[in-house]
Amino acid sequence: MSTSIIPTKVYKPKEAADLLQVDKSAIYKALNSGELPKKEIGKGFRILGEHLLGFMGSATYPLQQSSQHVSTSNMGAASHDLMSK
Repeated sequence: MSTSIIPTKVYKPKEAADLLQVDKSAIYKALNSGELPKKEIGKGFRILGEHLLGFMGSATYPLQQSSQHVSTSNMGAASHDLMSK
């Protein structure tokens, strides 16, 4: 299964965690620290795909192995290097 992060799409934290193959708590930690920009809507958060791609380029959280693939076609060279490790 191939999944791409769409820069203009808005994601819920759970969707972001699935796309980045990290635990949902890592997403919330990044949101609460300001490392990952968010938009508060009611009691929940939404994250712009563009911000997820930027976060991947500066991620400090280890990626977990998964059968899901995150496309790197729209990411910069630094993000691509991170994904190939």
